[in-house]
Amino acid sequence: MTRQQTPALSERLIAYIARYEREQGSPPTLREIAEAAGVSHTTVLLWLKRLVKAGRLTQNGQGGRIYSALGVTPSDMDAESSAAMQVLRAAQRLPGEITSEALVEATGLPLARVRDSLETLRELGFIETVNHRFIEGKHQFIYAVKGEV
Repeated sequence: MTRQQTPALSERLIAYIARYEREQGSPPTLREIAEAAGVSHTTVLLWLKRLVKAGRLTQNGQGGRIYSALGVTPSDMDAESSAAMQVLRAAQRLPGEITSEALVEATGLPLARVRDSLETLRELGFIETVNHRFIEGKHQFIYAVKGEV
């Protein structure tokens, strides 16, 4: 797993746990979380412990259904989906190379939100990373839209 995937996995885990709790009335098991995230049980356990330490989840006792999402509301998840769609629409309109910086300018969203949205869109197969360069001491990724939405 790369550093670039880190925030996206964290947010996916939190969103899944929050949605599951809302729909089922109790937290999911570690196995359910691992299957939903497409990662191993061990990877999920490590990430959940990090999220507890960071204050993003709570751990209640011991057993299979012990991790609970904190501070994640349906409106937070709607905002994330809305940002991703805004970024995708802007990317479809931009000519030439698509960079996160160009998308910040086109959408007015903060850079962190644009990067999270790009990672989500890449994982869902809507965009792809087509190039990478190092400019002024910073990594810059070039994206391309795959098909139309």
